[in-house]
Amino acid sequence: MARMMELLFITSSSLYLISMITALPTTTPEPRITTLFGLDSDDITTTVTMEENAIDNFNYINLNECNCGRRMTRYPKIINGSNAVHGNNPWMISLLLNNRHHCGGSLINGRWVLTAAHCVYRVPSSRFRVKLGSHLRSNNNTEPMSTILDNVLAIAHPGFTFTTFQDDLALIRLPETVSYTNYIRPICLPDQVTARQIQKKATVIGWGKLKQGGASAETLQQVDLPIIDNDKCINWYREMGKMLTIRPTQICAGFEEGGKDACQGDSGSPMIITDNYSKRSTVIGVVSAGIGCALPKLPGIYTRVSAYLPWIQKTMKRYDRIYNEKPKLPFSPAAISVNNDDVITTEKPEQIVMTSTISELNDETKEPEHDNLWALVSPTPSSQLQLIETNETMESENNNLTWTLITSSPMK
Repeated sequence: MARMMELLFITSSSLYLISMITALPTTTPEPRITTLFGLDSDDITTTVTMEENAIDNFNYINLNECNCGRRMTRYPKIINGSNAVHGNNPWMISLLLNNRHHCGGSLINGRWVLTAAHCVYRVPSSRFRVKLGSHLRSNNNTEPMSTILDNVLAIAHPGFTFTTFQDDLALIRLPETVSYTNYIRPICLPDQVTARQIQKKATVIGWGKLKQGGASAETLQQVDLPIIDNDKCINWYREMGKMLTIRPTQICAGFEEGGKDACQGDSGSPMIITDNYSKRSTVIGVVSAGIGCALPKLPGIYTRVSAYLPWIQKTMKRYDRIYNEKPKLPFSPAAISVNNDDVITTEKPEQIVMTSTISELNDETKEPEHDNLWALVSPTPSSQLQLIETNETMESENNNLTWTLITSSPMK
């Protein structure tokens, strides 16, 4: 059960619906072990230990745009799936790597895309492009309704590694706020009420391979899959000789007999449910992993989006602040030269100046608190703005502080 209150407000550009929800306590599941195979790798096997509850107890504001999850077309609605109607999934994006389709994703507001962490992990953001409003996989610029954006910022969940496939979720910040059309619209994120609803079926869309080892789909595909109880899914895998335990932060979906599934190339694509009354669509899962494609009793594994709502909201808020506000400099960086991911040491400033909306200062020491964000600007106009973040545990020695560079993308 949960208490819910909805507020409506209008900004200069968008109408928003705020759902304020207070969740009641939940029980913590037992630790589990999971063996996963990456959808974009043929031989990755991993073991994952579940450490905490998938849905923490928290109070939060779910900021979904009022027009999220709505299709502008009048049509009813990936293996052995069917061709999706153009415009029926206007939130679907193609993540291009080196100008070729790499993964899927979903637009969750005018500035942000949701995808899988293994799609972007340790790949420079400069190599990615995001294609919106597209119905075809090929990047030949023949679709007048589509648009391609460069200079995106990819942010993988900090808990993800390829050795575990844990926390397989990522956000991509677009360089500009996109204009909505019949073919470009956001999908809704789940709220805490949606997260606890029992669903029997979901739709997965993507441009992945039409069969294991086969060719990728040229036209966007969609397939309806039954959502499998995690314990039942575990038993199916064990019957097939796979000692697999699904974590609460994951969803299992597929048919006992196989035949329909996500496959390579579908990674990062959304798993969607649509409310029969409001006709709104919500992304509840992200294509993450599996063993083979569409095999009997080996359903696909999806990242459960509702388990990561706090991280999604915190990350979007944090990076929107970084790029929308330019703090004053606490010291002159003219003599500092850094590269991406470098650690630099600089003299502690006598007085720190920072906009209060970016960070809070310790009034006694005038030193930045944990998680404050700072900006270093090169003295040359052609150089990029570089953002750095204080270490989680700051140590002051000989009047010096250590700083870590987190991105060198230009501020928008």
